[in-house]
Amino acid sequence: MAFSENIEFRNTTDDMVVIPSGKFKMGCDQFGPMHGAPEHLVYLNQFMIDRFEVTNKRFEEIIPDHKLRRSKLSSCNECPVTNVSWYEAVDYCYLTGKTLPTEAQWEKAARGVDGRIYPWGNDYEKGKSNMDIDGAKGLVEVGTYPADISPYKAYDLGGNVMEWTMDWYQAYPGSTYK
Repeated sequence: MAFSENIEFRNTTDDMVVIPSGKFKMGCDQFGPMHGAPEHLVYLNQFMIDRFEVTNKRFEEIIPDHKLRRSKLSSCNECPVTNVSWYEAVDYCYLTGKTLPTEAQWEKAARGVDGRIYPWGNDYEKGKSNMDIDGAKGLVEVGTYPADISPYKAYDLGGNVMEWTMDWYQAYPGSTYK
């Protein structure tokens, strides 16, 4: 979840991190147009984003009916919430006074300004995050992988679950992938 620059930050908690304004490298040329090429510079105003993924417990404090739909994979209270539509994620954000981050906000929060591939750097390192290729092979509690931390101290943006963003898919400027 994110706050835009128009919201006063004085009412925030330790649950969020500040992402400063400025340019960053968005996209990645290494994996081709289907996976985020071409790399390009994007300017963002300062915003805040949750330090951790939203847990089942936090989500169900706002939307209690979700507990009835929980999958077996997400039975723990401190695991990230799953089985939530984009519309339900937007509703949760609205009810908590936040917004979903845009794709650009999410990417800057995850990768920093230097175009790194992973939150921790450019080289894949086994065991740094809960990725399907070598992680727990299922959901784990948020913050379980302390090395999966971005330059801004946001956790789990390299693994565990995929996060919703506010905007719909749109090819990057100059992309051949539609």
